[in-house]
Amino acid sequence: MIIASNIEEIENAFDFTDSIITGVKWVNHLTDLSISVDCYWDIQDGKSETRELTLFLRTA
Repeated sequence: MIIASNIEEIENAFDFTDSIITGVKWVNHLTDLSISVDCYWDIQDGKSETRELTLFLRTA
């Protein structure tokens, strides 16, 4: 888990070039935004499975 205070910290940790957003939803009484991303670049890197990353934007 990575806790970041801004989007730049997340962009420095992950490359979203070859990714697909698979879900967007409001959670926590509609105050937080959850974004699910399929990181399919893992397949290009020779892995057999992809990872799904979920970003939570608090008080969005």
